[in-house]
Amino acid sequence: MNDAELSGRLSEVREAEARLAAMVAGLDDAALGEPSLLPGWTRGHVLAHVALNAHSLVNLFTWARTGVETPQYPSWEERDAAIEEHSKRTLAQHRDALAGAGGAFQDAAKAVPLDRWSFQVSGIGGSPQPAETFLFGRLREVEIHHVDLTAGYAPADWPTGFVGRVLAETRARLSSGASTPFAAVATDLDVRIDIGDAAAEVEVAGAGHELLAWLLGRSAGTTLEVRGGTLPEVPTWG
Repeated sequence: MNDAELSGRLSEVREAEARLAAMVAGLDDAALGEPSLLPGWTRGHVLAHVALNAHSLVNLFTWARTGVETPQYPSWEERDAAIEEHSKRTLAQHRDALAGAGGAFQDAAKAVPLDRWSFQVSGIGGSPQPAETFLFGRLREVEIHHVDLTAGYAPADWPTGFVGRVLAETRARLSSGASTPFAAVATDLDVRIDIGDAAAEVEVAGAGHELLAWLLGRSAGTTLEVRGGTLPEVPTWG
């Protein structure tokens, strides 16, 4: 990775966070307690998670920079407890927390020498991978959870490049759990992804953002066209 590539990736994250911040500014304290798309989580839980995720990635970037193992989170239990605690913040506190977390993420990324982005680090519960993968990981967290807030930002608002890249990830992330092999076809992006370990029995087609929302469990898939059978069950995103 070179300076221009790093700058471009960080700019994508800043822009996504700015869109999120603008939406949050239109909420009020009462809205924070309303349900999100995620079972058992309010909007406050989602915002707390987004802020904590940025700080967790600072840990991974520190690991890449120094070579000293720095876990993303101390444990799943402590991660969940922190989200629960921070979900109770006021709107002003959430806004400050998101801004501070975004700045910390950017500073930590800029401190990583270019030749260290290939250094292998492990997110919580994950296998080792190059530190640079977590740059897009942050963008993915912000964009998907922005939709989870159900406050006016929808899958149709996702940038086209973002949709295409996450769709490209789905084969590896979903294949192993597909009980019924199927092909996912993004008709506007000329993208076809085969999900499952055997020949596809069903083809599910639609606009890229609608297809991705369904694959991510953010849509029931009612707008998609199904050929060769019924709408299959989507395996868990791994």
